[in-house]
Amino acid sequence: MHRIEIDELRTRVHIGVTERERRRRQCIAVSLIIVPETAYDEIEDNVDRTVNYSSVRREVLDLLEKGSFRLIETVARTIAERLLGLYAMTKLEVTVKKYPYRDTGSVSYTLEV
Repeated sequence: MHRIEIDELRTRVHIGVTERERRRRQCIAVSLIIVPETAYDEIEDNVDRTVNYSSVRREVLDLLEKGSFRLIETVARTIAERLLGLYAMTKLEVTVKKYPYRDTGSVSYTLEV
C-alpha cells in the first residue's frame, strides 16, 4: 500500500462551543493520511495520476479560513467531505488537534473514511 501524509498543517480558525470562544481565531493542526485510488505502479512519476498534496493543502486551508466551527469533529467531517468530493482516493484519515488547555498538549479527533 502507498499513501500520502500531510502532518500537522497548522492554521487559525474560528472554533469553539461558545460564541465568545469563536470570536477569536484559535490554532488547530490538521493531519491527513490519503490512499490514492491509482496504484503506485501506475503513477509513472506523473503528478496528474495521483493526489496532488499541494492542492490538498490549499483546499484545506481555504476551507478552514472561511469557516466557523463549534467542534473539531465538524472540522474533520467538513474536510473529509470536501476532499472526497475532489480527489480519487480509497481511504482518507483526518485528524484535527486543538490546543485549549495550558496543562494539556492537545485534544484531537480522528475520522477514517
